[in-house]
Amino acid sequence: ILLLFNVMKLEDMLAKGNVWYVRHYEAYFDQVHVVYLFGSAGRTVTRGRTQLISLAGPSAWLNLLLAPFRLWGFARRIHPTSYLTADQVFAWWTSFPLVIFCRAKIVLMPVCIPEEIYANTGRSLAPILPIWLERVFIRWSYAVVSRVVTGKNISVYINWLSSMDGSKKKLRIVDLLVDELPSTEFFEALSNYHDLYKEGGGNSGLSPVLLYVGRLHHEKMVSDLIYALREIMDAGHPAKLVLVGDGEERSSLQELVQQLGLHDNVEFAGSKKSGELVRYYKS
Repeated sequence: ILLLFNVMKLEDMLAKGNVWYVRHYEAYFDQVHVVYLFGSAGRTVTRGRTQLISLAGPSAWLNLLLAPFRLWGFARRIHPTSYLTADQVFAWWTSFPLVIFCRAKIVLMPVCIPEEIYANTGRSLAPILPIWLERVFIRWSYAVVSRVVTGKNISVYINWLSSMDGSKKKLRIVDLLVDELPSTEFFEALSNYHDLYKEGGGNSGLSPVLLYVGRLHHEKMVSDLIYALREIMDAGHPAKLVLVGDGEERSSLQELVQQLGLHDNVEFAGSKKSGELVRYYKS
């Protein structure tokens, strides 16, 4: 039984449309429980052997205050064999009852480098915290967890985690962070997709298509891709950029596209479900 937890909102993750990639853990666990400690109260969504659960209540501050005890109570009911989080900021707080009372060994799998976020946006990962305090919380989180995991193909993460006192002795580098599990929506669609590129045909004569899949938020630096496309075009190489996803920066990115004269070369595809992503990757 795997318990994966974070302080995000379940409804936000469902709105993004690609939350069910977590089902790849079914390849290793009989049950997968993904716990969200913020958001709407008492909501549960199940697909296959994976369950998404909101343990939140109506008050954000109470959610943060009670998160460790709600998580501990849930863990006592399901008796997990493994614990995983990607939360670098609040893991020290949300997991301390698990560590003290359940003797849980927490695995932390970071999905961003905080210092890069600070440098590029000037903002903390948790909007309620100043950067200096968030740095302290992150050090505490790495002190509490038993192991830190990253993939061998993400060299920048390996270098970063190997350089930190709090993580270098706990670091484990694995071959893959996400396995292809045929039962998940994305990989089902991929396996059933008709390959448009016949053997020997390729895409000769077609302009290259550049693809971005993710949130249209400032910290993702999507504007850099649009400037890069302008450079490619100016160098005499016609190309197209497809942006799959949505977010608060969409309107400003659309304005940038107009300013750079790229309205015929940039497609804003909007949010897509996992199964719909296949044809974009295949293009």
